Amino acid sequence: MNFLLLNQDWFANELKALGHNVVTAGNDPHLSVQLPPLTNIREALQRELVGFNPDVVIWYDNSSPLYYFGLDELKAKTVFYTVDTHHHLRVHRFLAHLFDLTLIAHKDYTLGIEEYGISPVWFPLWASRIPKISDSRTKGAVFVGTLNPDLNPERVTFFEELKKLAEVEVLQANWWEVFSDSKIVINQTVKKDLNFRVFEAMSTGALLLTEKIENGLFELFKEGEHLVTYEKGDAKEAAEKIRYYLSNESERQRIAKLGMEEVRLFHSPLVRAKTLLELVTKAEKRSGSPLRSFANVIARTCLLRKIESGELFQALLGDTKALANNLAEPLDEECFIEIFYLGFASSEPDFNFLRQFLDRYPNSMVLTCAVIYLLKEEGKIEEAKELAKRSFAISVEDAFSNVDALVKSIKEAFL
Repeated sequence: MNFLLLNQDWFANELKALGHNVVTAGNDPHLSVQLPPLTNIREALQRELVGFNPDVVIWYDNSSPLYYFGLDELKAKTVFYTVDTHHHLRVHRFLAHLFDLTLIAHKDYTLGIEEYGISPVWFPLWASRIPKISDSRTKGAVFVGTLNPDLNPERVTFFEELKKLAEVEVLQANWWEVFSDSKIVINQTVKKDLNFRVFEAMSTGALLLTEKIENGLFELFKEGEHLVTYEKGDAKEAAEKIRYYLSNESERQRIAKLGMEEVRLFHSPLVRAKTLLELVTKAEKRSGSPLRSFANVIARTCLLRKIESGELFQALLGDTKALANNLAEPLDEECFIEIFYLGFASSEPDFNFLRQFLDRYPNSMVLTCAVIYLLKEEGKIEEAKELAKRSFAISVEDAFSNVDALVKSIKEAFL
């Protein structure tokens, strides 16, 4: 098969070794074909990718917006691998409607996507590389990563407390070099995600000490057999286990060895590549999706939030509003937040755009509040009062207060 991998080169070498043709493409220099953002993928196949006809196109989530258009119009099978669902569930559950197959790294978020009509397949992360094993380990307990109070204050607090209770080394370095020379690797998650570090640490033969989470961790590994856990944020428990396993070398080695064997047997890049092949072979082209049109809208509103201003922003805003005006599917309040955004995205809010949407979806609380707010802003108080009376079973004064609070909260969160 011909594979087009977008954003990442995950499994490129493995798929090639299994006899498939692979092209990696995106905006990252390490990918084989450079595709600028806002490219229509069908046009790219006739231009940057001329002569390459993919059977499978995979969009690897890298926490960026979906910045290629037309994926839902391809003849090839399309796959969405959502990795940062714990950050972007609200958007990803809609984007999944643009693809034939959705894979999800963190099992606990499956339901959040299923609620919007897509059944994703759990596809856990893996050991991104299989490093050489060191016969001697000179480091005790280590953590490789950043301690940035702005990005992850809980992590900073945890390691400040932990270092008072146990000897721990915090480094920023290549994980495969450090872990292979360490006896214990400490893992700390962002949102209890089953992250790469779980698999990477065990692949090196170090003992993994990780947060006790769900997301399928104990469906893949056993406590005390493959790894050791501590309760999230409990520096005292983590310190006790560090001291214990550094003092009980044979037990540490036993668990570390079993964990390494488990990862290398079942969670290597080659194993995942074979599973991916099975899944895409079984997958079928979707004939349509009830939220596909809206998915194209939210894909663009995410891009607009990144661009923020300028000629490109205004051009994309106009195109996105045109798409939104053609929406015919049932929408909920989560969807109307994006319509709200489109109405308020410019320096001058687009009252007519929002009012027309409210006429089409008169039961939307978000749109009702947006229109009342703008009527007030334009000095059309009587019209605002009349709409408030029809929409709320409370006094006009209380309705206006609630409208102002809701509009303010949406602006702060989504504009």
